[in-house]
Amino acid sequence: MKIAHVTPFYYPVIGGVENVVEKVAEFMVSRGHDVYVITYNRLRKGGERSLPWHEIINNVQVIRVKPDFTWSHGTYSSEISKVLTELRPDIVHVHVWRHPHVFQIAKLRKKSNFKAILQPHGPFHTLQQLGTITWFYHKIVDSVPYFRYIMRDYEKIVALTHIEQEILQRKFHIQSDKITIIPNFVTDDFIAEAKRYLNRNREPVVLYLGRLCKEKNVNLLIQVARQLSSEAPDVKIVIAGPAESRKYEMLLNSMKNVVYVGPVYDIAEKVRLYTKAKVFISTSIYESFLTALLEAQACGSPCVITGFGGQLCAAPPNISSLWAPPDAVKFTRTILSLMKDEGLYFKLKEGGLKWAKLHQESKILPMYELMYNSIVNA
Repeated sequence: MKIAHVTPFYYPVIGGVENVVEKVAEFMVSRGHDVYVITYNRLRKGGERSLPWHEIINNVQVIRVKPDFTWSHGTYSSEISKVLTELRPDIVHVHVWRHPHVFQIAKLRKKSNFKAILQPHGPFHTLQQLGTITWFYHKIVDSVPYFRYIMRDYEKIVALTHIEQEILQRKFHIQSDKITIIPNFVTDDFIAEAKRYLNRNREPVVLYLGRLCKEKNVNLLIQVARQLSSEAPDVKIVIAGPAESRKYEMLLNSMKNVVYVGPVYDIAEKVRLYTKAKVFISTSIYESFLTALLEAQACGSPCVITGFGGQLCAAPPNISSLWAPPDAVKFTRTILSLMKDEGLYFKLKEGGLKWAKLHQESKILPMYELMYNSIVNA
């Protein structure tokens, strides 16, 4: 089977979507398929035409097309149709809803023989997270019939959670039999590393690991850190991840009981942070999934979450997490109640370990091959 992934970014760009595409592509190569990734020759910020046009990464053929024009994280390239026409794949797996390639491939599919799959990756964030311009663009694409009905031109839509499935059915009128739910996953390498440290003594540490930006509700994170410092001065707040703005770094470094360690990508270093912490927190109002929650659970760290999105599926409340309102005082007191209640803590810890195993890479990736085979053989 010849499979082509079309995605906004790929290695060396690092991110949640990029990790999923990379793992799926490499898994399918290991299963004996020919796999191509078509992406744009740019970085998340700048770097246009700075990367090789073609290279092989872990036996995956990566083709980076020339951007005709870019805006924020969006890109348009007229080369996509030409590359796909020459490749003649059996399946084109398209990633991230609203990007121009979604519409280009839907149009190309009508005069080509390939089957097309769309994986939106749950981009249904709030106005508060996106800002007015981006949110308004999303609103237009999701409301104008010409754009929204493009989804129907795909053989399958991959939803990360039942929450995303419900959005797809309600907003885009996609039939349930056209949607396949395949959640994100925690890698086998990560779980193997985590097992080495599961019996480690926990310190009174609250951990946040993720990007520091408006989308992740960083203002609530900062308010919770201040509240924790005030109510529980013996608790340390460790914050890891790239900062969108230098002002966040400066603010965190000036706060009492807060340790900002910067970006962390190495598996061993991430496991060290997770297994040292008593509780892991996420302050996002909406997440498509959030793999960091799975990683925390695989390391035996119960979570405190808020909001209404895929985070409810990544760390189900009362199974592996506690849900708190997006209020600094209430969120902080939920954290402290979890740290003090040993029975509840143990219950959520054990629930999280089981939940993470259900979302192990080796259990999830074969679901993609089953889907591909069902479409090709239909």
